[in-house]
Amino acid sequence: MMLRLTSTGIRRVSVARSVHATQSQLWLSTRKCRAPQPGSQNRRFLATTHEPPSTQKLTVQGFPSLEYLEEEEINAKMFSENDIKISLTDRAAEKLHHVSESQKDPTVALRLAVDSGGCHGFQYRLELANQSAPDDYRLSHPSISHASVVIDATSLPMVNGTTIDFATELIGSQFQILENPNAVGGGCGCGISWELKPGVLD
Repeated sequence: MMLRLTSTGIRRVSVARSVHATQSQLWLSTRKCRAPQPGSQNRRFLATTHEPPSTQKLTVQGFPSLEYLEEEEINAKMFSENDIKISLTDRAAEKLHHVSESQKDPTVALRLAVDSGGCHGFQYRLELANQSAPDDYRLSHPSISHASVVIDATSLPMVNGTTIDFATELIGSQFQILENPNAVGGGCGCGISWELKPGVLD
C-alpha cells in the first residue's frame, strides 16, 4: 500500500507487487527495493557472462609407423609425446563418448586433417572415423573414456596447439576448431579456409 495526496485528502492506493515486462519476460518486484550493495553490479555481470569451455590436453596413445612413412615416402616432421599439444573441450569429449556409446563402438574417433584448398590455401576436415591409419597419431581425453582424436603425420605440424570444440548453433551442431596458433588471423570470411603462418613447416 502507498499514500497519495489528493485535493480531497489522503487516499490509500494499492500497488501491484510486480509488473510484467512482456518483451523481455523480466519481472520487476516492489517487494524488495534496496540500494545496490558495493560490488553487486559486478556480481550480476559475472553471473550473466558466458564462461569459456573447459579444456583438457589429450594424451598420446599411438604414434605413426616409421616404416610406413618411409615406404610411402611421407616426409613429415615427427613429434615426441611432450611436444604434442592438442586439446579437447569437455563438451566435445562428452559428445565423442556419446557417439561411441550409441554406436557401441569403442574405436570411434574424431579425425582432424588439413587439406589443401580454399581461398586461403588450407582448410580443416573434421569427420568421424573408426579406424586409425598407419601414419596417424592417436590421442585420447585423460578422464572421459572413448573420446579420441586421430591426426595424420602430415597434418599435425599445422594444427599442433589446436583446441577442438563441439558447438551447438541454430544452423546445426558440429565439431570445430576453437583455436589454432599456426593460423594467420581469423581466416577467410567463409569460416573454412585459413592461411598457415610462415615457418611452421620449416
